[in-house]
Amino acid sequence: MDATARGAIVAAVRADLGNLSGAGALTGAEVDLDARAQGPRTLYLAALHGAYTRLFDLAGASIPEQDVDAELTASASFTVSPRAELTLGIDASLATTLGIRADTDLLMIDPFTFGQRLEYATGFDLDYTLQTSARGSVDLAGGFTQAGAVAADVPAAVGVDSNAVHAEASYDHEVAPKTSLGPDLAYDFTHYRHELYDVWLHRGPADVHAGTLAMAASRDVTAGLRLSGSSGVTVATPMPILKLHRPMVAPEFGVRAAYTGKRWRLTARYGYAYTSLGPRLGQGQEHQALVKLAAQPFDGGSRRDVWLEGTLRFHHGGAPVGADPPLFDGITRPVPAQGTITATRLSAGLKLEVPLAKGLAFTSGVDLELARGSLSGAPPAALILSPRASQAQLLVSLGLAATASTDPARRARRDPAADADVASRRADRQETR
Repeated sequence: MDATARGAIVAAVRADLGNLSGAGALTGAEVDLDARAQGPRTLYLAALHGAYTRLFDLAGASIPEQDVDAELTASASFTVSPRAELTLGIDASLATTLGIRADTDLLMIDPFTFGQRLEYATGFDLDYTLQTSARGSVDLAGGFTQAGAVAADVPAAVGVDSNAVHAEASYDHEVAPKTSLGPDLAYDFTHYRHELYDVWLHRGPADVHAGTLAMAASRDVTAGLRLSGSSGVTVATPMPILKLHRPMVAPEFGVRAAYTGKRWRLTARYGYAYTSLGPRLGQGQEHQALVKLAAQPFDGGSRRDVWLEGTLRFHHGGAPVGADPPLFDGITRPVPAQGTITATRLSAGLKLEVPLAKGLAFTSGVDLELARGSLSGAPPAALILSPRASQAQLLVSLGLAATASTDPARRARRDPAADADVASRRADRQETR
């Protein structure tokens, strides 16, 4: 078993790009714990990250004073037979609205929610893979997720926001050397407790069932480059405001590329689907994009352990909501008027780590968070109730980190290609949710 502990002292400057008076300095600490245990037929991985910083007001503005961020990722893999593998994965995130960063996997800023919240999201996935033949394999997966808040400036924003379960079955067949093709069938059920009903920001419960049938393909172009994609159709129950007596039918499309080199790893994906816009928003059509980079840019010498890590996320989607209903003449009941909510979110983060001595490193980072929400078909009075049309914040940080490990080689960042197979399998599953 290998275990690694890392602690860092951090100082940062935060600027509200939409309000120059909203600037502040933050000081605090970060802790990371990483453990790995492997047996002849088992593999256990766990990673815990925690950060707390205190914000000092630089401009006299009323802004949050605390920044909290915590994330847990754990998995257990079992080789149950020479042809079968069972994997259990657990993920959890806890963060203040101010603490949501580009590398926060399970949480996103909601532009239609008042004030600050201490938000959480947690879930688990169970995956079973069976090699049915020399060229074919079956994958069965299922899981549960929950999102909500444990504290908020507005009491009504505290509590569970959504619960979701999902199940998936896929078959992968190697139709040619290094090329695979197969069908994928998925089912998702989401119970929203605070779905956005109308342009007046009224909220209430909603249940959405969704089934997706897609065809997926992948190809290993080179030893380090893998391309994959899928295309299909989703059939789902409509959101309540639509008052439809038939299911929603929507296209689904996705592409992904992953490259692992000698000292760097890059993954990029894009998807378009009828999916959740957020635990407090509801279901809608959304574009999603994600790019991740991990690199040791220098080869050899004193700079070989310099570490660079970057993340870019983009989400843009919309959903129908209620607007001002037309007058009822007492004879013909009118069709409910509809408006549209649109949410756009962009997160970008870059981290640099420069070793100073064995187990000691200088760290720096830049994080940009942009979120914009808009209402169409809304009367002017409703627009006044919108908590914030947009927000943009920039965070620049510096720090000093110390690392201790049972394995001396892990006192510096590992080669990005290490554990690439395990990381790739988990990323493929998480990024499609």
